[in-house]
Amino acid sequence: MGRLGLVLAGVILGVVLSHVYQAVAEDKDNGVYVLVSAQILEPEGLDAYAEAAAPLALQHGLEILGRIPTVPDDFVFEGEWPFEGGITIERFESMESFRSFWNSDAYQAAIPLREGKVDFNFVVAVPAGS
Repeated sequence: MGRLGLVLAGVILGVVLSHVYQAVAEDKDNGVYVLVSAQILEPEGLDAYAEAAAPLALQHGLEILGRIPTVPDDFVFEGEWPFEGGITIERFESMESFRSFWNSDAYQAAIPLREGKVDFNFVVAVPAGS
């Protein structure tokens, strides 16, 4: 095979590999991680909220990856944790499934059930692989 043949083979291999890479990238996990920082003020008063919100979140693919009720100083490796309460790391199948849960009429109706019982510092959604 001459020099031109090697160059052509390299170009063809590059095109094939780029298509394979694109197919793998499109097929990879496109979930979303949701970081929730909150302080529970009245745990016994959250039953109605949990009964309304938990099954709905599970229907939308909720998976709880980790939760700590307070963030100890030795868990913060850089900077400071300025919030009261803890953090929960959740995973949903996609940003679309999380938005569908969050914006649903049923979840919006459940939100008042937590008022005065939980103080949220933040809820942040981070797409996987971004």
